[in-house]
Amino acid sequence: MNARADEILRSLPLILIITDSKLRITGCSKEAERLFQKREEKLRGQNITSILLFDGEATKQQVFIAEGMRGDGQKVVLECRCAPIADGFVFACRDVTKEIAEIGELQSYKQFFFRSGDILFRFGRVDINPSFCNILGYTMGDLINAAFQQLIYPEDLQKAIDEISKVLKGESTKFELRLLSKDGCILWFEVVAWPWMEDSVPAGVEGILRDITERKSRELELERRAKKLEVLNRVLRHDLSNYLTALRNYTELVREEAKTEYFERIDDIISRAIELINEIRSAEEVEKAEQLKPVNLSEVLVKEIDGIRGPNVSITAVVPENIIVLANEMLHVVFSNILRNAIIHNDKEEKKIWVTVSKEDGWVEVRIADNGPGIPDEFKEEIFK
Repeated sequence: MNARADEILRSLPLILIITDSKLRITGCSKEAERLFQKREEKLRGQNITSILLFDGEATKQQVFIAEGMRGDGQKVVLECRCAPIADGFVFACRDVTKEIAEIGELQSYKQFFFRSGDILFRFGRVDINPSFCNILGYTMGDLINAAFQQLIYPEDLQKAIDEISKVLKGESTKFELRLLSKDGCILWFEVVAWPWMEDSVPAGVEGILRDITERKSRELELERRAKKLEVLNRVLRHDLSNYLTALRNYTELVREEAKTEYFERIDDIISRAIELINEIRSAEEVEKAEQLKPVNLSEVLVKEIDGIRGPNVSITAVVPENIIVLANEMLHVVFSNILRNAIIHNDKEEKKIWVTVSKEDGWVEVRIADNGPGIPDEFKEEIFK
């Protein structure tokens, strides 16, 4: 190669390497020196495969990919074009290391995007992964033909609009949302969303939807049980107070006139109070209350009716024998509470109670009425929640 040609070669802003027919380096550009951090003098005479790894048949191809090692020890990937010249070859190379890495990252992201069990989405330029269809039962065709607002549970629509508005202003957000599946089920999701930026300006919304339906069901069940415990606690405390009030009343009667029947009543009330205290102490009783099983309603109700009989109390009861219902072990507390309240809160001299039980179409109806003042209207909503 003459001096002029060598000068032109070295000045080109390209990674150029010239070899003889046996691929021994005879010259290179300054860009090649800069990449491999070796002067041309040191490269001359070396086989090109000492700095670039490629298939020996690659010289027969117009374009091929080769790997090498930069002078700083970093791996480099080059896109090479090879052309024959007199007594050798010229290799024109382009560093594609960054591009290859980006392609690899893109492939990794695609794998994450398509394999994720959570729903990944981007709105603005709409993109959504298959988990959306897998979880909610829709096809991509369904989603194309439907507005996303139609998939949101109506009561949550305004909240979703408000939260997305925050994101479009550049904020990130996290909230819970209900969506409607294709078969009409309501599913709970935890939404984490952030702005998708273009030129430092929010261009859309992207984020993650995580199905929390099972977790939410457990939370709602715990909340329901807590409310039941609160009601149960209130009822049991009320009943215990009633027992103690009755006990005090009978004690006063004993002081005035000692009668055997009063002692029997006192003994019965004490037994019931002890039984009630045991129910309060037993956490298992609450769990049992969750389990329905066959119960002889007739026996339970008759026992509670007999337990409130006494002076100035008239009870008319029509209770067929062996009425079996599905109930829990707290059924007797319900009847006891109603019957005793019918006496305690009755201001009549003769307290009358009517109890009827009827069965029809697989259902059992128990009616309890009394001649007392009734429940004040302002308390009915709270009592019958």
